[in-house]
Amino acid sequence: MSEGFSSFYAQLHHAALVPIVRISSEDDAYKLADALEKRGFDALIVCYEGEKTLSIVKSLATLHPEMLIGISEIVTTSQLDAAKDAGASFVTVPNYTQAICEHGLAVGVPVISVTVDEGGIFHSNKLGLTLTGIMPAGDAPTLPSAELFGAAFKGSTYMPMGGVSSQDVTRYLASPYIEAIGVTDWMVKPELLAKRDFAEIEKDLDHAHALLQAAGR
Repeated sequence: MSEGFSSFYAQLHHAALVPIVRISSEDDAYKLADALEKRGFDALIVCYEGEKTLSIVKSLATLHPEMLIGISEIVTTSQLDAAKDAGASFVTVPNYTQAICEHGLAVGVPVISVTVDEGGIFHSNKLGLTLTGIMPAGDAPTLPSAELFGAAFKGSTYMPMGGVSSQDVTRYLASPYIEAIGVTDWMVKPELLAKRDFAEIEKDLDHAHALLQAAGR
């Protein structure tokens, strides 16, 4: 583990459930962050969609300095620099990209590579980036993959990026190889966010909080 990122990994582990959202309204982002923090959720990932994402993240990082605000789908070092300047706590990248991972280490921004490629996991861990994101492959659940890779790469942990249902939260979080779970659907449903139905979103967040309590997190 990169020593400089140990506190980041610890906070992400504590967060346990991390919504992954596409959001274009700063006002909606503020409401969502407030609702998350009120329930003890201190991490959020915003999908990268250019300048509007950077503006939203910059505002969130200022208003919620204790919250981990990540930006996903970063594909260049210049985008990583822009994410850092906006105040992002971390970024995720599709697949392992050595240049981005090394640049993240150089500028102090944790990079989570989202991959199921053994070579990418190996090289990421070799750099000290011991947390890897994994995506569901068709109908195959991600937990067996995480446990397989976790046994093969000592000290590594994993973060499913979607594909974990609310019914499976307790089982996943019980695994020593799962650092946290990225949630793309049931925690902050895209259709509810699009309608700005925060009353229903807050009900879903209450349910997510109850799941964490049941899981002992």
